[in-house]
Amino acid sequence: MGGWRASSGGSRLKATLDMEKHVQQTTLQRPYNAWSRSNSYICSRYEVSDIFNMDETGLFYRLEPNRTLATHHLSGRKKQKERLTIALTSNADGSIKLPPFVINKFVKPRAFSQRNIVNPQNLGILWAANKKAWMTTELFERFMLDFEARMVALGKQKVLLLVDNFSGHQTPTIGSRLRITQLEFLPPNTTSRFQPMDAGIIASFKAQYRKRMIEHKINCLMSAQNPELDVYQAVVMLLHSWRHGVSSETIHNCWNHTGVLSIMTTNQALQEAHQKEVQEITTLLEQLSVVCQASLEISPNMTAEEFINYEVEFDLNNPYQPSNEELMEMFNPNSFVEEEDDTETLASEPIAPVCYKDVQSSLQTLRHYLEQRSTDVMHLVKKLEKFEKEIDHLHVNQLQQTSIDAFFHPRGVEMEE
Repeated sequence: MGGWRASSGGSRLKATLDMEKHVQQTTLQRPYNAWSRSNSYICSRYEVSDIFNMDETGLFYRLEPNRTLATHHLSGRKKQKERLTIALTSNADGSIKLPPFVINKFVKPRAFSQRNIVNPQNLGILWAANKKAWMTTELFERFMLDFEARMVALGKQKVLLLVDNFSGHQTPTIGSRLRITQLEFLPPNTTSRFQPMDAGIIASFKAQYRKRMIEHKINCLMSAQNPELDVYQAVVMLLHSWRHGVSSETIHNCWNHTGVLSIMTTNQALQEAHQKEVQEITTLLEQLSVVCQASLEISPNMTAEEFINYEVEFDLNNPYQPSNEELMEMFNPNSFVEEEDDTETLASEPIAPVCYKDVQSSLQTLRHYLEQRSTDVMHLVKKLEKFEKEIDHLHVNQLQQTSIDAFFHPRGVEMEE
């Protein structure tokens, strides 16, 4: 499919775990034999910790676990199809999970503006936007340069990055700009077989995000708060799901199961981990149903598998091939929307800018807390002292920049045309 593609999550997990039954099929066996031979040679030149995989997946971040709400627009209800594209990247042993690359429709969403967030990268993500919230060759090139910079910062000498052959990944000029990264493409129509992200990593990420969504709604309904998510809350939630929800063991098992590292295993632990996530979400959906009935809210009627894999079914049933005009519009910077529409209901009141004096007071409170502990916490005190120095340095730099700006652009002075 052209344009954005939703990865298969749990559906592909099941397909991958059952792939041994179909490995004799000619359509799969031919590319498998050809690519596995060359791949074995390529991968043998790298340490396991230096082999990476990246893949994108769609995330309907406000999706309700209700089939009616998910497929129809009801009066007074928020749209369920507000989507982010998330690119996830990890290495083969699960020791490195890079910050998610989040692609939105808006450069500066109102949910960020109300919290005075100027640089979304400070949230712990890589952020980009275009009108369709899709990966494009331009954004993929940006991702690759960021990937290379992170690898250099980690002290890597050479790394291998595996991606599928999606048209948005075809950037002929990027190779000459990479010093330590070798980019390799998976064979066509075999990503559910070869790609570790599609072997269960993305499915685990989706399960962890949906679990946090349900917990959030239960907590909000029980405290009479608005349960709807804005994009800031979604980013925080997806980041936590990726960092703390998807385990290094799951990642390593998924890599082994694909056979990309020349070690193909039928991983019972992978199946058991997925079933555990499904059961956790099933239990939460049952709890949510009880809370919804008590709060006179619409109860969930999706199964856990439906809720985890909703984007997959939506993508398969609603294919979209962008026209040349739409692709041109996506590349046009003027098509970016700086603010979300004013009709959006934000999840919280605007947050005032935090001043340096408030930060000093908070750090002082934290220092008092550590000093009052009965156990030895000097290692934390030293970390706090280091952090205080970095905050002071940041503040001084900010003052210097403000002074420079004021010198060149004094208030009340009209600039000559």
